[in-house]
Amino acid sequence: MSSKSPGISKYWQSLLLVLGPALLGIALVYFIARPQAEQSAAEQNVRSVAEVKAGALDNALQVLSGQLEGLSRLSQLRSAIAAGEQGTLDIMASEWSLMFSNINQLAILPMGELGTADLGVNRRKLRNNIEKDIVERARGDERVVIDVYQLDGRYVVSLARAVKSGTRSVGAILLTLKADWLLAQLESFESDSGATTQSATQLFYSVAGSQPTLVVTQGNTSAATQPLASARVPLRFNANLSLAYSVMQAPAVLASAMPALIVTFSICAVLGIIALLRQIGVTHNLVGRDANSLTDFIGSAFDKESAAAPDFGFAGFASAASGFSGALARYRKKRSKASVKPAEPMQVVTDSEEGTSWENPMFANKIEVEEPEEALETEAQAGGALEIPAHIFRAYDIRGIADTELDDATVAAIGKALGSAALDAGNDRLVLARDGRLSSERIHEMLQNSVLSTGCDVIDIGLVPTPLMYFATEHLHTGAGIMVTGSHNGPEYNGMKVVLESKSLVDEQVQDIYRRAAAGSFLQGAGDLTRQDIVDSYIDQIADDVVFASQLKVVLDCGNGAASEIAPMLFASLGCEVVPLFAEVDGNFPNHLPDPGKPENLRALVDEVSAQQADLGIAFDGDADRMVAVTASGRIVDADILLMLFARDVLTRNPGADVVYDVKCTRNLSQVISNHGGRPVMWQSGHSRIKHKMLETGALLGGEYSGHFFFKERWFGFDDGLYSGTRLIEMLTLEGCSLDEALQELPESFCSPELDIPVEEGSKFELVEQLAGSVLLGDGEVSRLDGVRVDYPEGWGLVRASNTAPKLTARFEADSEQALSEIRQRFSSALGQLDPELKIPA
Repeated sequence: MSSKSPGISKYWQSLLLVLGPALLGIALVYFIARPQAEQSAAEQNVRSVAEVKAGALDNALQVLSGQLEGLSRLSQLRSAIAAGEQGTLDIMASEWSLMFSNINQLAILPMGELGTADLGVNRRKLRNNIEKDIVERARGDERVVIDVYQLDGRYVVSLARAVKSGTRSVGAILLTLKADWLLAQLESFESDSGATTQSATQLFYSVAGSQPTLVVTQGNTSAATQPLASARVPLRFNANLSLAYSVMQAPAVLASAMPALIVTFSICAVLGIIALLRQIGVTHNLVGRDANSLTDFIGSAFDKESAAAPDFGFAGFASAASGFSGALARYRKKRSKASVKPAEPMQVVTDSEEGTSWENPMFANKIEVEEPEEALETEAQAGGALEIPAHIFRAYDIRGIADTELDDATVAAIGKALGSAALDAGNDRLVLARDGRLSSERIHEMLQNSVLSTGCDVIDIGLVPTPLMYFATEHLHTGAGIMVTGSHNGPEYNGMKVVLESKSLVDEQVQDIYRRAAAGSFLQGAGDLTRQDIVDSYIDQIADDVVFASQLKVVLDCGNGAASEIAPMLFASLGCEVVPLFAEVDGNFPNHLPDPGKPENLRALVDEVSAQQADLGIAFDGDADRMVAVTASGRIVDADILLMLFARDVLTRNPGADVVYDVKCTRNLSQVISNHGGRPVMWQSGHSRIKHKMLETGALLGGEYSGHFFFKERWFGFDDGLYSGTRLIEMLTLEGCSLDEALQELPESFCSPELDIPVEEGSKFELVEQLAGSVLLGDGEVSRLDGVRVDYPEGWGLVRASNTAPKLTARFEADSEQALSEIRQRFSSALGQLDPELKIPA
């Protein structure tokens, strides 16, 4: 074999073994090691800078806090507050404001035992609910309270410090600075990090894990620039504030070392190739020598049986020589045998096709298991099916004539159906409450016993308004409740409002209860009964949430309903001067029906507000889940107008929130919601339907023309006339205006009240269907969301079937009295064509 070395081209794979790692090393350094080093250096630097900047901003806030602390301890300040010298306090505030840059407001607020509810003439200096909260927190704290919030669409930073007289807070200093102050601090902390370095400092605000909101930014704010590294550090003075520092490009930390690294890898690659070529030549010579030795050995082995194998340089050749020697020896041995004995055929053992069946003696064959039957009781087993009137199961509650349609047997069946449904839904405890109707105690007693018979526990909270039943299901975490109430109807009516799985029953869910009660399919058991007073917890919860910035005189018309005792107690505890009207529980409703939606039922309230020279009046329905307000001038405020005020207030703190309202509300409501950054959502009438729509959309506020208001912001989302009344007074006192003044800012139109058209219970829905096809309604946009609503350019009209009574209800709105009359006449003609007896009341 030739000893000449082969060409380099034949060993290109070997060359790649050297060049590949070298090139890979260069690539790793350039594309991975260098960026990672720069990233690591940037992250370390960013964290350090962020901590320094946050510390510096904290120090600046500490300086401000120290200034407020010093001012709050001045004896002349305490003397002026004690003497009630408002002029002196105003002069102090004006002079002290010169001490601060970028100031928005400095206010000195004397306070009494009621805190911000006792601000007197200073109530206008608290411009929103957030400032009220900051001052309240400062009043109960020994430090300066600092917070950031939006005022008129722009961020401000407020600091509040209580003024102490001994251990008692007698006032507070509220300092509000523009966000420019924060920006000025950030700019003063900015350090020069080099011409090629871009950075941004941002201040974020978030509460309770909410999405952080950007307050101010200093530096590069290009949205197209991706940060190389960033760090966020919370501020010591307010954990809701965090400072974020980001760099968009950093110095190349390996830039000076890159040429040396590339040269080093290149030299290593060249030396490796030289060494490889030399090794290839040496190896070629050694392989050639061993190959020649193996050839000589094989040739001599056939001639000599004992030929010895030579020494090989490569173990592979030695192994090949040994294997050849062994194979040659076996070949020779077989050739030397004279004969070969044939092998006996192998005996094949096969399994029998018919296997033996084997049974495990641990298990018996054909074990019959008797499954236990569900613990159900049926009326058939008890001796016959029960006739339950289907019409009392309405769209969102159960309601009928108490003595005939809600007799003991019917109520017992309904109670068992509700108890069984609660258990099936996973609610093993149920809140039970009642209003003050003459029949409510009997129905309450029957429901209590029948629910207990299913095995569901009952928590009896006694005679309370419906909102307290809703509150109890939340406060006691039962998820289920029954309120025995006839709501706004006459004394002969009664019914039940039901909560299961923390939701009010509606439509098909109510029908499920009917079907279960009619079928008599109930669980059996023995529930436990407990009684609990929930009133104090309810009032405490509202008092913790709502604060009146000044004292108003309010007349409360309780209509002899369930709110008669709690309403005066609640409003007085919040600081109102309360004039109770018809505040004795009387199921006969001797003064007027408990329906504030009818103007005739509010005449006494209007007269009393005038006689008492009160700031406003509030009327509740029989179970106080509805409210209507009356102004000092005697104007009855429709619920959809009040909803405009509530929407405006809620949307100032929650821009973009949904507001749900029913089809009977004014179309101006949609305009007000949109103008204040909210999303208007029109939906079907009915308290349960509105609540379900709010859950679906995540809305923070809802309302109905009938007077139901649903606050999800700061409250639980159920309809609560009592809480709605407190929110109205809070809003008026914080804005420092009367209800008449607040209404002047709202758009107006010409509207009819809600008008009742009596019909047979079984025909009302069919009449609405026929009305929808009438050509007499003219050209307009028809909505079948709930009844028949036709929107015209100049207004709209609505006729719908009542879900609570045998009647149709109608309402009309227009831009002018003439247009209102024309729209009303169109609907009147269409109804008269269906039945001449159908007349819209004048």
